[in-house]
Amino acid sequence: MDTLAIEIDAGQDAEAAELVGLAIQLRQRLLELDVDEVESPATSAPPGTKAVDGTIVGVLLVTVTPALLRATVEVIRAWLAKAQARTVRIELGDDVLELTGAATKDQPLIARFLDRHADPS
Repeated sequence: MDTLAIEIDAGQDAEAAELVGLAIQLRQRLLELDVDEVESPATSAPPGTKAVDGTIVGVLLVTVTPALLRATVEVIRAWLAKAQARTVRIELGDDVLELTGAATKDQPLIARFLDRHADPS
């Protein structure tokens, strides 16, 4: 099992309520994949992030099997493509993949990220 940390950035002017709504939308899509868990971390917010009631807004932790990693990243990419102004940062261990809007330039980055974490089976 791997844990992906997914951070949604809707721009500097985004309100906490907007980020909560975006996180809920993405969470619902990810849960359709049969991932093990999708949760919002409850902790003190690092500088530059927003928090509501002790929960970091716009951040999801996804517990996923290596076999579902590709599908998970594809769901995130498809969800992100619907809004040009959004950015999503995906962290898996020390590896980071940052995707923006409907950018086709992200495809090679996605492929390399997935190759680095390919399911060995």
